[in-house]
Amino acid sequence: TVASQLVLGIIFGKTRPVKKPILFIDRVRAQVTAAALTAVGTITISEKASLITAIGCTVVQDNVLTTAEEVLGFFQLGSDDIKLPPAQFPISQGYSAGLGALINQASFCLPFMIPVIIPVQGGARIDCSIDLNTAVTNAAEVEIFIAYE
Repeated sequence: TVASQLVLGIIFGKTRPVKKPILFIDRVRAQVTAAALTAVGTITISEKASLITAIGCTVVQDNVLTTAEEVLGFFQLGSDDIKLPPAQFPISQGYSAGLGALINQASFCLPFMIPVIIPVQGGARIDCSIDLNTAVTNAAEVEIFIAYE
C-alpha cells in the first residue's frame, strides 16, 4: 500500500472572497514532467482590469500513468508589477497511478475557480508556475486561469 497524498490551500485576508460571474479570463498552458516548480507562462492582464476575481488550474494526464507516478500538485502566481501575497493553490483534479501502469482516456474536469480579491493595475504581467508532487514520464498538460474585471 502507498500513503495518501493531499494538497490543501487556505485563503485569508481582510475580506472574504465571494464567487462572482467571470467577466474576463486569460490562461496559459504548458506540458510539464518535472516534480519541481516549473514556469507555465506569463499572463498580461488587460489595461482596463482593476481586480483579479478568481484563479484556477487544471492538469490533464491523457497518456499512460506509469506505476507510482500520481499527478497532484499546486500552482502559484508571481509578479514584479503588482503585490501578490505568497500563496500556493491546489489544482482542480488529481490522478492516482496505483501499483501498475494505467492507460487513461482524457479524464478532465472543469477548472475549479478559487474566488480571490487581488487588486491589479492594468497591463500587469503575472508569472504562473506549477509544482507536481511526482515527476511523470508522460507529460501532463497544465492550464492556469486568471479571471478579472
